[in-house]
Amino acid sequence: MKIGSSLPQKVVNEVWHEQTILRLLQLVELPLLDVLLDGRGSGSQLRSVDSDPDILFTCNYLDREILKAFSDSQADDWLSAAVDCLEFLPDQMVVDASRNLATCPEETEKCKRLLYDTVVKYYNQNREPLLRNHFFDIHTGITEFLVNGKLEQALEAIQLSLKLLDSRSREELRRLLCFMAVAAVPTEFRLQKDIENRMAVKRAFTKAIVCHKSLAKGKVDLLVLFLLDNQKDVFKVNVHSVQ
Repeated sequence: MKIGSSLPQKVVNEVWHEQTILRLLQLVELPLLDVLLDGRGSGSQLRSVDSDPDILFTCNYLDREILKAFSDSQADDWLSAAVDCLEFLPDQMVVDASRNLATCPEETEKCKRLLYDTVVKYYNQNREPLLRNHFFDIHTGITEFLVNGKLEQALEAIQLSLKLLDSRSREELRRLLCFMAVAAVPTEFRLQKDIENRMAVKRAFTKAIVCHKSLAKGKVDLLVLFLLDNQKDVFKVNVHSVQ
């Protein structure tokens, strides 16, 4: 399907949204199509920190800028990915992290422990998972693909479902998965003494990504690990799949 460049952006977005859902219907049995259609743009009123003038000009803005400068000065993907996640945290947590980092500028492991604990603390709060529960039927279908070894179908379904997220949640999930992937590297900073890094990040962040009482823990773990292992590809979409 070709979309005319002269159409208003809102119309173009709605067409792509509906085409995405139609393709998902071909992949996964979705009895609640109306819910998905009604949920278009769900959560889109949430704004990123950089675009929110109420946050941009608070006294805490300086702490966010200090963290960005700290990240830019480090030739360390782990630290950069962790600081990227902080953009979605509340002001007070960012202030605390910024000021505590000032006490250990040359102690990389201490800095990593501080940042990791800060991100984990935030994502372990009671909050709506980044993969919205009104997409539960999609997530169920994806886990069935994974259980049955249909990895290509699972990847395409995930890619399409992530397109249905509002832009803020999508970017927040992208940054979190990027941080998880870097932190999960076996040779990286040891997160917990008793388990490998990969399992530590899964344990720490699973509920922040997907949490539904009707989805078995084994399937939830499978979905989160698949997202982790394919964190660069899940945010790509094959244009031909929605044509």
